[in-house]
Amino acid sequence: MWFAPEIPFQSNPDAYTLIPEEDRLELEAFEANFESNGYPINILVLKHDKKWERYEDFQWMDRATKWWHVNDSLQTLSITNVPFPVQTFLGIRKKNFVPLESEARFQKWYQRADAFQDITRKFLSKNRKYALLFVPSDKYSDANVQVFDQEMHHEEVTVLPLDYFAIENELRADNQQETLILSAISFAIILLLFLIFTGSLRGLLFIASMIIFSLSLTTLFVYFTDMWFSLHMVAIPCMLIVLSFTDLMHLTYTHHKLRSTASSPAELRKQLGKSLHRPMMLTSLTNMVGFVLFLILSDSPTLTDISLLSIVGVVFAFLTSRFVAIRLLTPHMRLLKEGTGSKWNHFHSKYVERWRSKRYWLLAGSGVIAVLLAILVWNKSTINNVPYVTEGDHPAFEAVDIMGDHFFGDKTGTIHFTYNQPSDLWNPKSMAYLEKLEVEMHKQFPIKVISSPTILAKRYHRFQRNGHPGAFSYPVEYDSLFLNNMELLGGDNIVRHDKGVARIRFSFSNFDLDEALVSWDNMETFLKKNPPPKELTASLSGVAYHNDTTTQRFSENILLGILISILFGALITFVFVRNFTIFLATLLANSLPLIVALLIMILFGSDLNPISLFFFTVIMGLCVDDSIYLLLHRDAASKGSLYPIAVTSVVLAVGFGAFLFSGYDWVQPFGWAFLIGIAVAFVFDAFLLALFTDRNSIFDANV
Repeated sequence: MWFAPEIPFQSNPDAYTLIPEEDRLELEAFEANFESNGYPINILVLKHDKKWERYEDFQWMDRATKWWHVNDSLQTLSITNVPFPVQTFLGIRKKNFVPLESEARFQKWYQRADAFQDITRKFLSKNRKYALLFVPSDKYSDANVQVFDQEMHHEEVTVLPLDYFAIENELRADNQQETLILSAISFAIILLLFLIFTGSLRGLLFIASMIIFSLSLTTLFVYFTDMWFSLHMVAIPCMLIVLSFTDLMHLTYTHHKLRSTASSPAELRKQLGKSLHRPMMLTSLTNMVGFVLFLILSDSPTLTDISLLSIVGVVFAFLTSRFVAIRLLTPHMRLLKEGTGSKWNHFHSKYVERWRSKRYWLLAGSGVIAVLLAILVWNKSTINNVPYVTEGDHPAFEAVDIMGDHFFGDKTGTIHFTYNQPSDLWNPKSMAYLEKLEVEMHKQFPIKVISSPTILAKRYHRFQRNGHPGAFSYPVEYDSLFLNNMELLGGDNIVRHDKGVARIRFSFSNFDLDEALVSWDNMETFLKKNPPPKELTASLSGVAYHNDTTTQRFSENILLGILISILFGALITFVFVRNFTIFLATLLANSLPLIVALLIMILFGSDLNPISLFFFTVIMGLCVDDSIYLLLHRDAASKGSLYPIAVTSVVLAVGFGAFLFSGYDWVQPFGWAFLIGIAVAFVFDAFLLALFTDRNSIFDANV
């Protein structure tokens, strides 16, 4: 466990995106055409208590910009020193975009600043409350930001550094604390409940040591494979602790029942292995079904790691219980008190005898309830993207929110263009087509910023007309001066003539996935109905586009996989028992808890997303566990043992209730979903499925 703090932390939101490998490689190859050799920068958000509108404030911003200059070179940018070239009768003249020579000239500029949206909106927010200062990374540091804030202190301005390293460090610290707290709470709840139900301190120490051993093996795997621990892995240690308890509890109870019949440790191990090998193996496999689905279907490195970590954790838990824990048990070791669970089993037997005659009515009524709830869940559930936590105490978190809300949006889409020669792109027909695309983008998305070849053309026309704001329009003369100065017009990130590529990038505010999918679909339809001029090719792309469309498809496939897994588990039962009624009872007992868990999430206002579906696969596996032990694990009188199933169900449900103590809003609803879902699974297994298991030994189990 000492290696845990050394495990690297994944803080990059793009790691959570779902993009098929082929699309990802194609996107990266196209984006590589626009790689720049420019100097790296950091961004400072200058938050004004009122508005950036006074002459004195912009003078201060200009001084603040010069404070960050390196060797007097123009590497620091704010709206006050943006070079603004204009063409005059005397040649090309460069001037600062904001005239600060006099207050009168400044006021004249400020009154028409909105006429230069292509420049103003990249440095000043629409409400004028925020301004951006781009500083060179080789001078940026926390210490320099503090010195800058002291030397350039402005009573009405707050400096917010967009520092992703600070965000990563705080998220890592919060994540480690959250993981430790959830694991500790879950571990404490499990041990406390075990002690309450069994009164065995020796059994508690045995189970605790085995859980710690299994968890340590998983930690070593993460450390030595250089796996990154991500934000959404925070609940996995808690999950593995709870899952490990299931087999250990059944092992402890079976040892309690068999130890008096074994004459030696070797014979005891043989009996324990013969009795528990099949249910342990099947419960571990059912717990891994969902994880394997994710591993196969996911194109996200982070989701793949989450799946792999969970699979490895379950495997280590199985190996620990099946081979390590069994070898530590001896006939003389007493882990539970004599008569433990006898009252529970007696009560359950009386219930089964009393209600067996009414089992078909109970099955029919439960089936109707399941169908009605399934219809409700189907109509009310929505799928969304993976949530990413952007809350913290460091000012950088506020800077991120401001950048998304007031400048560059939360998502970015692109339209890729290819052409053979510059004239294929720079002509009135192609520009008219691009303008048409931009109009459609504004219809479909809450656009924040668009970077497009049309902006370069209009800038050049404005340049030719002495920088007059009304000249930001067509027609444009696409001469050699224009074609050879793309970089000066801000086009190095939009057009590359040497590679025959161009793009429109549009950033927009985040909105629900179902709405985004409609917008993407409408955009695709528009491109098909309105093909580009024959000299151009156009295709819709971008991280947001691929992630949104893949998330929907991936989530639907996972839901289908969960349903198939539940059906497959019930079919396996049918193959062994040759009883259609037991097949229906098993199907109902394993599907209704999942439906209820989904309903709980809907009531809490939580959307389905790849991470939530991952946890639902855990619920699915847990629901099947009780059914397996109920059907396989039976005593000499062909009676199932309610006691270990009841204890594990209570402990699992309350253990997962540790999620309720999470500091992350997206985790908390899972506490109720697991708690109620597992409770429903136990009730239907113990009080419905048990009514149909009236045969000597369904799977020829030995205990």
